[in-house]
Amino acid sequence: MNFKYNTDIEKMHYDIIKAAKLADAPYNEDIIQRILKAYKDFFRGSVVTFVTSTKPKNKRTLSIRYVEIDVKHDPYEIAISNNLLKQEKHLIHHLLTEIKSNYPIMGYGVDADVNYGVTKIWSFFQIPQPLEKAFKTPAVPESIQKFTDYFKKYDLDVFHLFALDFRNKTANVYFMVKDPKANPADKVANMISDLGLKVPSQEILEHCSKALTIYLTFAWESSMVDRICFGTAVDDPSLIPTHLDPLLKKYSQNAPFQSKNRLFIYSITPSRSGDYIKIENDYMGEMINLMKSGIQAEVWMDDLKKQRENVQPKTVELSGVKWVDGVSILFEKITDDIPETFRSFVKPMLLETAEKKSQIRNGNGITESDLITALLEITPEPFKPDAINNLKKLGVDMQKYI
Repeated sequence: MNFKYNTDIEKMHYDIIKAAKLADAPYNEDIIQRILKAYKDFFRGSVVTFVTSTKPKNKRTLSIRYVEIDVKHDPYEIAISNNLLKQEKHLIHHLLTEIKSNYPIMGYGVDADVNYGVTKIWSFFQIPQPLEKAFKTPAVPESIQKFTDYFKKYDLDVFHLFALDFRNKTANVYFMVKDPKANPADKVANMISDLGLKVPSQEILEHCSKALTIYLTFAWESSMVDRICFGTAVDDPSLIPTHLDPLLKKYSQNAPFQSKNRLFIYSITPSRSGDYIKIENDYMGEMINLMKSGIQAEVWMDDLKKQRENVQPKTVELSGVKWVDGVSILFEKITDDIPETFRSFVKPMLLETAEKKSQIRNGNGITESDLITALLEITPEPFKPDAINNLKKLGVDMQKYI
C-alpha cells in the first residue's frame, strides 16, 4: 500500500479526545481505539478531518473522517469484520453493493462517531455521474426519483458521490459547485423553500451561496428530503460566521491540527428536525484540495465533451503505428492511468495528436517528445499538474517539456 502521509496516530488519538471535549460531544476511549486499530493505515496515511455541529448537546457528536482515493480497499468489510458496523437486511446495505458494481469508484471515505463506531461510508466516483443513473439504481430510496423536476430546475444533473449513513438509514447525494456565483442567495432560498424547509435569514443564505458542495439527504422510509447542506471551505478561521453559535467560535479557535494551516469547512444545514451548522477542521490540510479536485473533474468532463463533439469512442489499433525507441510501452502506461470512462475517447485522441506531431516534423515514428507534448496539449488545464506528476512517476524527464 502506498499512502501519502505518515501521521502520528498517538497524537491523533490525543487530538480526537481534545476535539470531543471542545465540542462537548460524548466519546468512548474503547471505541476510539477500535476505530483507529481497524483503520490504522488509513487514518495514518490518508486525508483526515474531524466533524462536529451546532446541534443541541444531547444530539451532538464528533466524527473522525478519512478519505482515500489512491489505495484500493473495502471500508465496509473492514467495519463488519471489526464489529464497527452491523450487517443488516436494510436496503442501504444492498445499495453499497450496487454502487461498487455499477459506478466507476475512485476511492472511499469513512465517518466514525467516537462514541458509536462507523456511521457513514462515502463512495467517490472517478468522474461525475448522470443523475439519471441514480434513478435507475434499484436500491436507492424511491424518493430520489420523485424529485426529478427539482433537480432539473436547479441544474443538478450530475453528481459526484454517494454517502450512506448506516446509523440513520439515509443516503446523501453530493453535487460539486463549479461556479458558486451560479447560486446567489435568492436561488438558494428557492432551493430550500421548494423542499418544504424553512428559509433562513438573508445572512445565512449569503453563506450558503458560497458553497463548494451541496448535498441532499434521502431516507427509504420517507418521501421527502430530510435536509439540504451547503458546504463552504475557508483558509482563514476569521471567515467562519462564529457569531451564529458560540460553539463555532470555540471550536475554530481551539481545534487541533496536524497541518500548519488552520483550514475549515463549515456547512449550513436546513433540516426537518432543526437547522444546524457543521464545522470540520481539515486536520491534514488536504481535504479542501480534494473538494476542489472534484470540481475540476467536472470541468475536465465538460472540456472533453467539447473536444470529442461528434466523435464516437473507438478501439485503437496499434499494430500499424510506427514508434521510436519503445515509446509504445510509455503510451500504454500513460493511457492505463486514464479513468476508464474517458479512456475510449482519450486514447485515440492522444494517438492521433501524437501521429500528427510526428508527421509535421517528417519523423519516422512517434517519439517520446511527440507523445508527451500531445498529452499536454489535449489535457485540460486543471489536470495538467496531475498529468505531469504521473509522467514523472513513469520516469519521464519533464524538464524537457515544461
